Amino acid sequence: FMAKPPESLFGKLKAAFLTSTSKFVINNSNAVIAVSNRVKDIISQSSLPRKIAVIHNGVDIEKFKPAKKRGTMALWVGDNPNLKGFKHALEITKKKGVKLLAVGLSSESNADVEFIPNVPSEQMPEIYRRCFLLIYPSKWEGHPLVPLEAMASGLDIIASRESNIELLPLKGNHYVAPGKLARKIAEKNTWHIVRTKYRKFYDELN
Repeated sequence: FMAKPPESLFGKLKAAFLTSTSKFVINNSNAVIAVSNRVKDIISQSSLPRKIAVIHNGVDIEKFKPAKKRGTMALWVGDNPNLKGFKHALEITKKKGVKLLAVGLSSESNADVEFIPNVPSEQMPEIYRRCFLLIYPSKWEGHPLVPLEAMASGLDIIASRESNIELLPLKGNHYVAPGKLARKIAEKNTWHIVRTKYRKFYDELN
């Protein structure tokens, strides 16, 4: 299920272990829950479980809320600039004439981008409130949490098709949604709702 092969020996060994373990678990399961249709397709190609359901990840809409006053920066989050499309995000913000807040990378900030290398999860709501737009040009995802948190925070969203944010409208090769629509979609996909879907799926198996 890797987006691209790891380069280090440790990374290759870890990838091989995770891949073999995942296949073993899937092939010995009566049913599987996938977090997106893309993940479901991949599982279907490699195994034949009795049932595969798609239940998207959820979000805590009480923790992540829109700011009273919208932020002025665009946001990019990730620790792998190639996989997460950092350069593409920076190109977009330069064209828009806004500053990029890059969370997860360590570098010297400048007029175009502010770098914050490490942010504890409990401080992420404040990060989202500093921004009005999330740019998420990832090359591959299952169903990532960062866009869901940004949606709940009322940010406008621009994300690549490969990011698999299937809850959002797909326009061409991008998922695009204004902040108000993004928040409404997030409100329909809270962790409470997701737990209910998991419970229903489990009950149907018994």
